[in-house]
Amino acid sequence: YGAAETILSGGNIKRTLYASKPITLSDITLSSGDADTGYGGNLYTTSTVTATDTVFDSGVAARGGNVYCSACTLTLDGVEMLSGEADYGGGIYAATGTLTATDLTMTDNNSDYGGGIYGNKLTGTLTDSVISGGYATQYGGALYLLGSSSVTLSGSELVDNSSSNGGGAYVSAATLSMTDDSNIDGNIASLLGGGIYLASTAAFSCTGS
Repeated sequence: YGAAETILSGGNIKRTLYASKPITLSDITLSSGDADTGYGGNLYTTSTVTATDTVFDSGVAARGGNVYCSACTLTLDGVEMLSGEADYGGGIYAATGTLTATDLTMTDNNSDYGGGIYGNKLTGTLTDSVISGGYATQYGGALYLLGSSSVTLSGSELVDNSSSNGGGAYVSAATLSMTDDSNIDGNIASLLGGGIYLASTAAFSCTGS
């Protein structure tokens, strides 16, 4: 891990990258994108994005501080996502999309809802990945899932995240599954659900974790 030699920067005044067609990112850092009241500080996509050994750092937006993904397919391998800030989805905001992540590290992303990832109608798998240090003022320090989202953690961890409700994850009208020694630990909620807050319409399964 670590910042790549190739750097694209929004200079804290504009979004770093917009992608309406399929793109591949490799060995690159996208940083300091600011979408202001818009979406996707470092990346806004409505298509297919494959990112390998890529760093997303210090993005700011209303939705998706680092990445906003709508009706998209997002594949991440060996990606770091750091210090994103948003109202919804400090790291990633994903709506009606697919997220496949392997060896993803998300650290210190903040929002009101979903410090790490905000998923609405999201189908996702996180393998050998870690979300830590996420903070949400309202719900879901690491994950906020709703709208029939279905996310599986495989050998992955949600650790040391915090929120008012659902320090690790908030799940409503959605499904969260844990397999292969996944771990939710050290998360804090000031009100309800230090590890996971399951609303009445949520589904949760845990196998081998």
